[in-house]
Amino acid sequence: MSCRFAASLVTLSSSLSETGFTAIHTAAETGQLGKIPPEQFTAELLLHRNDHGDTPLHAAAYEGHLDQIPIELLTEETLAVRNYNGVSVMRTAIAREHLDQIPEHLRPKPPGAVKSFFNKIGLTRAPF
Repeated sequence: MSCRFAASLVTLSSSLSETGFTAIHTAAETGQLGKIPPEQFTAELLLHRNDHGDTPLHAAAYEGHLDQIPIELLTEETLAVRNYNGVSVMRTAIAREHLDQIPEHLRPKPPGAVKSFFNKIGLTRAPF
């Protein structure tokens, strides 16, 4: 565990730097989220923004550590959170090829999914 991370575990939401990074940002970026007790994980901590608008979820998605976040905190709403450049957590995970870390039911559907659903139930075209 890095000194910077260990020294800040007590105050997970306090700022570590002038750019707004917190201990939870650092843990998400370095893959040390598993060392934080589950009862200290909250949606508020995971949605804290740094000066770029990135949340710890963005850092975890970028570095491939989304699998360390409690499943109940990964929702459509949290994955849709955008930074100040308009990039969502989901988009970050996809761009960095970490889609496999997003729960199956939250993954984007392939373009032909709606058409194949209608074919499956016997409709040859959409009813609208």
